[in-house]
Amino acid sequence: MTFVDLNPTPSNASDVNFYVVAPQTGTPQGGPVPFFHDHVTAESRRHEARHDGHHGDLNVHYHSFLVFCSSQGISSWACVPTMTSGPQGILPFAKTVNGHRLISVDRIESAATAGLLTLVDTGSVIIARIDPGDCE
Repeated sequence: MTFVDLNPTPSNASDVNFYVVAPQTGTPQGGPVPFFHDHVTAESRRHEARHDGHHGDLNVHYHSFLVFCSSQGISSWACVPTMTSGPQGILPFAKTVNGHRLISVDRIESAATAGLLTLVDTGSVIIARIDPGDCE
């Protein structure tokens, strides 16, 4: 995945959720600027054909969300945060929920529905180019 535009012009393309969580392993996917973090998304479009019917590089529009432990998640000990310093102060980026790392969209969205996570819409869309060979 190569990020090609971090502030694209608005598009009618269907956005795919892109979740920013606390690092899930000892090797974060992003950082240190603005902070160490990992990304979770369900969409790579590996098997999806382009409009011309051929497979190849694809541009995907990702709608970005920050994933925090909610007050309910923290007080119930169900959500373990990594307290992270950011431009807005110290933030409780979610690391685990019910002992499980946040490595799938289903796990993140289920925990958010249960009130254990708070998803903060950044209002930004990221365009990334995906080479299907990178997904194998």
